[in-house]
Amino acid sequence: ASICNERSLIVTMKKAPERMGRMAKQNLRMWTCAISGEPLQAPVVIDRLGNLINKDVLIHKLRGGDNTSEFSHIKKLRDVFPVTLTPNPDYNEAAALREGDAYTTVRFICPMTRVEFRSNSRFYVLRTCGHTLSERFLREMHVITSSDRNADAAAAAAVDGGAPAA
Repeated sequence: ASICNERSLIVTMKKAPERMGRMAKQNLRMWTCAISGEPLQAPVVIDRLGNLINKDVLIHKLRGGDNTSEFSHIKKLRDVFPVTLTPNPDYNEAAALREGDAYTTVRFICPMTRVEFRSNSRFYVLRTCGHTLSERFLREMHVITSSDRNADAAAAAAVDGGAPAA
C-alpha cells in the first residue's frame, strides 16, 4: 500500500448540502406553528387537516386578510379548535437553546402514557376538550384496535370527533 502525495491525483469530493430527513421534517411540523414556523406556545389550535397553529399568529393572519392558498380553508376561528398540549417536565428550554439539534428531549408528551410528541408516534386530539392522546393509549383503552383498517377514522369516531394531530 502506498500513499498518494500528488495533488493532481487526489480528488476532493464536494460536500453535499445537508438535507432534512423525513422524520426531522415531521418532527418540525409537530413542534412548530404551521403558519409562522415558530415554536408552539399556548394557546394552540388545530385545523381539520391536522396543522398545529399558534392562535395569536392565526388571529393576526385572519385580521390582516392574508389568505395564502395553503391555509385558505381557514376563514374564521370556528374553522379551528383549541388544543391542550401537555408539557414534558424533562424538557429544558435553556439546554435546548444551548445544544441545538443535539438536544433530543421533546417539549410535549401524552398525559397518560408519557409518550413523547414525535413523528414516530401518532397522536389524536379530542375535540370536546382539546387534549392530545397517543394512539398507544387509545389502543390500550380499546378505543381503537389493531384490526381497524382505518385507525384514524375509528379513533375519530370513538373519541367523539377527535382529529389526528399533525
